[in-house]
Amino acid sequence: MRKFYLSICRYASVLILLTIATSAWSQTKTITGTVTAAEDGTGIPGVNVLEKGTSNGTVTDASGNYSISIAGDGTLIYSFVGYTSQEVAVGNQSSINVSLQLDVTSLNEVVVIGYGTQEKKELTSAVTSVKSEDFNRGTVNDPAQLLQGKVAGLNIAKAGNDPNGGFNIRLRGIASFGANTEPLIVIDGIIGGSLSTVDPNDIASIDVLKDGSAAAIYGSRGGSGVILITTKSGKAGRFQVEYNGSIAIEEVANTIDIMSSDEYRQVAGAKDFGANTDWFDEVTQTGMYHVHNLSLAGGSGGTAFRGSFNIRDAEGIAINSGFNQINARFNLTQKALNDRATFTVNLSTTRKEAQYGFLESLRYAIISNPTMPVYDDRLSTESETGGGEFGGFAERGIFDYFNPVSIAEQNKNEGLDTRLLASLKAEYDFSDILPGIRASVFYSQQTESEDRGQYYAKTSKWVGANNNGLANKLTKNMFTQLFETMVNYDKDFGGTNLAVLAGYSYQDFYNDGFGFQGGNFLTDAFTNNNMGTALDFDNGLGDIVSYANSNKLVAFFGRANVNINGNYFVSASARYEGSSRFGENNKWGLFPALSAGVTLSNLVEIPAVNSLKLRASYGVTGNQPRDSYLSLQRFGQRGNFYYNGAYGPSYGPVSNANPDLKWETKAEFDFGLDFAMLDSRLTGTADYYIRNTEDLLLSVAVPVPPNLYSETLVNIGELENQGFELALNYLAINQANLTWTTGINFATMKTKVVSLSSGEFSVGEGGVLYRANMGSPGQNDTRLVRVKEGDKLGQLWGPVQESVAADGNLVFKDLNGDGTFCNCNDDRTVIGNGLPSFTMGWNNSLTFGKWDATIFIRGSFGHDLVNSYRGFYENTEPTTVINYNIVNTRHFDPNIKKATVNSIHVERADFVKLDNMSIGYNFPLEGKAVNRFRLYFAAQNLFTITDYTGVDPEVRYVDTNDVDPNGFFPGLPDPLSPGVERRGTYFTTRTFTFGVNIGF
Repeated sequence: MRKFYLSICRYASVLILLTIATSAWSQTKTITGTVTAAEDGTGIPGVNVLEKGTSNGTVTDASGNYSISIAGDGTLIYSFVGYTSQEVAVGNQSSINVSLQLDVTSLNEVVVIGYGTQEKKELTSAVTSVKSEDFNRGTVNDPAQLLQGKVAGLNIAKAGNDPNGGFNIRLRGIASFGANTEPLIVIDGIIGGSLSTVDPNDIASIDVLKDGSAAAIYGSRGGSGVILITTKSGKAGRFQVEYNGSIAIEEVANTIDIMSSDEYRQVAGAKDFGANTDWFDEVTQTGMYHVHNLSLAGGSGGTAFRGSFNIRDAEGIAINSGFNQINARFNLTQKALNDRATFTVNLSTTRKEAQYGFLESLRYAIISNPTMPVYDDRLSTESETGGGEFGGFAERGIFDYFNPVSIAEQNKNEGLDTRLLASLKAEYDFSDILPGIRASVFYSQQTESEDRGQYYAKTSKWVGANNNGLANKLTKNMFTQLFETMVNYDKDFGGTNLAVLAGYSYQDFYNDGFGFQGGNFLTDAFTNNNMGTALDFDNGLGDIVSYANSNKLVAFFGRANVNINGNYFVSASARYEGSSRFGENNKWGLFPALSAGVTLSNLVEIPAVNSLKLRASYGVTGNQPRDSYLSLQRFGQRGNFYYNGAYGPSYGPVSNANPDLKWETKAEFDFGLDFAMLDSRLTGTADYYIRNTEDLLLSVAVPVPPNLYSETLVNIGELENQGFELALNYLAINQANLTWTTGINFATMKTKVVSLSSGEFSVGEGGVLYRANMGSPGQNDTRLVRVKEGDKLGQLWGPVQESVAADGNLVFKDLNGDGTFCNCNDDRTVIGNGLPSFTMGWNNSLTFGKWDATIFIRGSFGHDLVNSYRGFYENTEPTTVINYNIVNTRHFDPNIKKATVNSIHVERADFVKLDNMSIGYNFPLEGKAVNRFRLYFAAQNLFTITDYTGVDPEVRYVDTNDVDPNGFFPGLPDPLSPGVERRGTYFTTRTFTFGVNIGF
């Protein structure tokens, strides 16, 4: 690699010297002229005039005149914002006058919408399109990260930087409790496509359908928004080979402040074992990432294709965490029958081998006694830190402590994912016999397999030793197929255009899986790949599970768009959809939408305004349950029983029947404004929305009898979301050798719990729910979140600390006025909110000669976080001091001798991050076999400005307390309990990437 870079540097040096020599010997001449506007003939000031292939350039004066000296008979490029660029060969000319045409490309930009495309100027819904050149740069392993901070109202968050961790995606806040809370993903027309099947390098554009009218055509799955991904494709007559490669190093950016060994020894009651151990260093490493992407694209005649191959190899900063992923993609477009017929094939396959590591290793690194050694070969009966029976790792016989290095080194947590995505589309244009008619059929399959396996060693005090070795293995298989057929009608009636779409959709889903969990191994050599050697299965103690389920969706949909003279636009759509997941009485639902817009700038002349469009929309979307059969009375295994010398499974009810179970429905109004000003240098979009989600899907407690099971899934309650969004882009500098474009997006959001009851059903007591248990040690059944009818969602709940008593106990405020503190809800109150009030993103793109640079800053404001580490360990309670290290943030008060989470542990978590910065150099290679050669450097998460003292101030949109990522069935995060930073948080990282882009 070093020799490669040295060769490139030598090549660049020779090229620069040759350029200088050529310039010195070439004959120069001066070209003069005037640049005018084609529409009125007036001179245009500030036009860039650039000698092609060089950095030599000038700009026109106030009258549109220019003068430039060039070498030889070159070519001049004339460019200005709002006008189409022109190239003119100089030849023998000494005077060149140019007339520039208005550029309506920005208005005619094609945006992907549901089941089609539409010119941007015709949009009547809230849709944001992000092209590949505007994606986040650097080491990006998840397609969601490409959009982070780029779209107003779209919040993409991940606490820490676990290489195998996913992002939480929220569009315009939280739209559901018990159904899917993340947007629907559509990949090249495949509804419900997995992001894991797409490599970020293969994505051409991402379009976000933000409001109800845009998403309504996807019906029951559009309630949380829709994200449309379009992958790159080839072009006939243009053969291209591209290679993109990068190497990145990653370092820990932030953890949480704790005491060093010297500081710890100064605390009264500290347990000194004589060592000086930096546990962070012991469980972390320098992360390393390699990314390689090779693509071939081209075609001829009616054939176009593109194929790509991607390799990603990642080692996270936590030891034994990372992945190796291989992805291949191929698409082919073939025209036939005089170009009336078009056939499109898309294929994608992905294989990912992952080492997930254990978050517990990072958790216990924070609280481990810094004077304790990592290794101790003595037996536990011979030493307080003896680990002779635990693989030589030092351990202690205390509650809730395990050697973090032992957790990471002795146990394994691995997985293998394979995914296959395939689609075929056939389209025929009947215009020769039926003017304006096109018809198409589309079929796709998505096959996914996920294997997970953990093994906890016999010598690992954490989990394994108590079970004489414990292993589990779980396999999940998912298969989805989609069939759709559509007819399009497009007709001009004078100055009015009518575009109509009608379609049918059928999609079925099949899932199955099986798993084993058992312990008592003869040797650690067997692990989870030899489950039959676990003696638990012979003794009736092992667990074996399997499942299979399926569901179907059938829909009829249509849309009509009307364009009247390019001034007035109307769109109406509807989807009538049926799902097998709902009750017998409510299988079908209707999801209508209506939107309209008017381009005022075409009707009224407004100074300095190039384009101004008002729009308004209304749409209804839905949501369905995560699982099948929940409307039915079901029975399942509820443990084992011993009978006649053998163990057998016992069965009991696991759900109650609800024949009235139906869709969640979200009705949304959106009022928007799109504009371009100052010769289109300033463009922007503003939206205000308000939406109500009714018939939320939630499980409620019911009496037994008459019910057979203690909970029933019902439609209950109502949510209200409202917010304002603004996105601005400004071309601040547009000169021959320097351009600077800056853009900012801003979004406010507020979610209100309108109701938690419906008819005979209610959630909680008196319209109030208490959730998010603090946990052990010592704070079980301490609830951190309140959900209350009529209030904002995200309330953090707890006592208010007033002072510290002389004995070190905390004094809390008497909120109910009875003269005493009861440590109950009467003396607790709202002490924060886990959801942000507003978010922002600020992007800057610069070019200077052959150099380019981007700077992206992202922020979130108004949210609070419960700092769990402080709530447990930032005190000098004797059990804390003796057993654990002490959290030592700026809030540490040595007088506090009692661990009780309260108002002082809830911190404002506003932050501003320099999320992404890059700089690149494009080598001038015009006319060479290699037509593009770019070297770049990128940095991610360079700094964070925040007052939060925890691991990461990032918004926690869900609570993961009941999620066990290492468990047999990991469980689901809780969207009703945002705002809690749990102790199993992966550390934040800072990443530096060096890369190359080569084109042939």
